Amino acid sequence: MVLEPAFATSNFIARELGCSLAGGFRQDDPAHSFLGGWAECAEAVRAAFAPVEAYRARFGALLAEVRGAGFEAVELWSGHLNPHWVTDQHLAIARELIDELGLRVVGFHGYLGDSRDTARRACRITAALGAGLLTGGGGRFLDTHRADAVAMLRDHGIRLAIENHPEHAAPAQLLADVGESVDGTIGVNLDTGWWATHGQDPVEAITALSGHLLHVQLKDVAAPGTHHPAPLGTGCVPVRDCLRALAAAGYRGAYSLEHLAADESPVAACREARRMLVRLRSEPVTIAP
Repeated sequence: MVLEPAFATSNFIARELGCSLAGGFRQDDPAHSFLGGWAECAEAVRAAFAPVEAYRARFGALLAEVRGAGFEAVELWSGHLNPHWVTDQHLAIARELIDELGLRVVGFHGYLGDSRDTARRACRITAALGAGLLTGGGGRFLDTHRADAVAMLRDHGIRLAIENHPEHAAPAQLLADVGESVDGTIGVNLDTGWWATHGQDPVEAITALSGHLLHVQLKDVAAPGTHHPAPLGTGCVPVRDCLRALAAAGYRGAYSLEHLAADESPVAACREARRMLVRLRSEPVTIAP
C-alpha cells in the first residue's frame, strides 16, 4: 500500500532542549494553541542552527540521525534553515550534507511569510533544496498580494501546499485559503492528526480535498479533540483507511511522518512507523512516492 516515507525534521523541535519539556507541549486551547512550550523550543533551535560556523556540525548530526533511523527522504522544517537568518553559506552546506548522505528532500516545511522579501527567501530555499514544494502555508504576503505570490512561486518552479492547522476546523476553510489555482500552483498539505484534533474524520477530509492534494503528513494523536502525539497506528487516526483513501483519490505525491513529541526523542516512534508502512507494501493498493 505504501512506499518510502519521509522524516519530518520538525519532529526535532525539542531536540536542542534534550527532548525534556516536562509533560510535553501544553494544550490549553486545542483549537488554537496546542503548542505551549513551542516558542521556547523554537528559540533553542534558532540559537543552535543560525550561527553559520556551527551549522555543518549540527545540521550534519541531525541528518545523520535521520539516515541512521533508516530514512532516505526528509521534509525539511524551516527551523533548521530559516528564511530570516539563512545565508548562501548555510544553503551550500545544507545541500552538500544532503547529497553526501544520499537524502531526498520532498518538501520545505515553511511559510511564504508576511513580506515579499521573506517570500522570496522561502522560495529560494525550496528551489535550492530541489524540493519543488513549500509545505507549510501562505501568510500575509499571499493574502494581500496573491497574484505576485503565485508569480513568484512559478518563477522559482515550485508549488505551495497549505497545511491544515488550528485555524482550519473543516476542509472548506482550508479550500478557502487555497483559493482558485487552475494549474495547481497552490494546493493542500494534508495533516491527518490535525483533522482528528478537530473531530473531523481524516478519511472524509482526504475525499473532500482529493483534487487539491500536493503533500501528506501522516500523524496520529491520542484522542479526538486533543493534539497529544501518539505513535502512528496507536491513536485515533485510521491510518490504513487514510492510505486507502489516498490511493482511491489518485494521490501520487510524497508523504512524511510527523511525531511532535516534546518529552522524548521522536526517532524510535518514526522508525517503527516507517517499518509499519513498509510492511503495508504487500497490500494490493500502492501509493507512489
